[in-house]
Amino acid sequence: MVRIRGIFIDAGHGLGPTGAMDNGAIGRGTTERQEVTEMARETVALLRADPDFAVVEIIPIGVDTRLRLIDKIVQVNAICAARGWMEGDAFLVSIHINAASDAAARGLEAWHATRGGAGINFSRVLIDAVAQSTGLPLRTRPVRVSSENRHGRLGILDDTKITASLLEMGFITNEFDARTFKDMQLDDRFAEGIRRGIRVYLGLPASPASVPTVTPLPSALFLDVPANAWYAKDVEFCTEEGIFERRPEHPSFHPERPVTRAELAAVIARHLHKRHPSL
Repeated sequence: MVRIRGIFIDAGHGLGPTGAMDNGAIGRGTTERQEVTEMARETVALLRADPDFAVVEIIPIGVDTRLRLIDKIVQVNAICAARGWMEGDAFLVSIHINAASDAAARGLEAWHATRGGAGINFSRVLIDAVAQSTGLPLRTRPVRVSSENRHGRLGILDDTKITASLLEMGFITNEFDARTFKDMQLDDRFAEGIRRGIRVYLGLPASPASVPTVTPLPSALFLDVPANAWYAKDVEFCTEEGIFERRPEHPSFHPERPVTRAELAAVIARHLHKRHPSL
C-alpha cells in the first residue's frame, strides 16, 4: 500500500500573467508548451494505469486547459486544503523544457523549493530516473534550489505546500535533446521516467518499462553512433572534415571495430592533406 494520496502533474506554461498565450521556449520547429503537454498527458495515463496507484488521485494541472501560473498554484492549494493533504500526502511534478543561446547546452535538471525538505531528494530521484529512462545526460548540477533560478524563485514550488519538483527535460535549442522529445515514440520515455522515479521514491520496485525497447537515436551521419554517445560529436566533426569516410549506401561507423594499419594510414593521410593541400 503506497503512502501517498495524490499526485499533481503540471504541464508548464499555458497563459502568461495577463492571460496572453504563453508557449514557453520555442525552437527546433516546436514549442515547450506543445512538448510538455504531451509528456504530462502520457505521465497521467501511466500513473492512472499503474495498479500500485489505484487508490491515489492523479490530478492534471494545466494539461487540457491553459492556465496562468497563479491559477495553477491556487488550484493545487485549494485541492490540498479541501482534502486535508499536507506535505507528505501529495506530490507535484511540473514538466518544462529548457532553452539557451548556446545550442550545445543540453541535459536534464530538476528544481526544488527554497524551503528544501523532502523536495530535494524527490527531485534527485526523479531526474535520475528520467535520465535512465531517456538516455539523456544530466547537467553538471542536476538538482538546484528555486532561489537560484533566473526569475529569483519558482512559484509552483515555493507557493505550494506539498513535496514538489520542477523538471527541465532537456533543451529545445539543442538538436539531440529536441530530437528525443519530438519523436512520437521516444518522448514516452520521459513519462516512464517520472513514473519510475515516483515508484522508487516511495520504496516500490521499478516496474518494467511500459514502452517498447527502442534502438538508441542515431547521430546525424551514422546509424550505429548514438546521438548521446560521448564520442558522437568527434566522429561527426572528423567525418565532415573529410578525415573519416561515410558511404551513403553503408551509413555505419563500426565504433567498436579495431583499426588496421592500412586504415590508420588512410586517416593520417587525409588529415595531412586537409592541413596541407599542396602535398
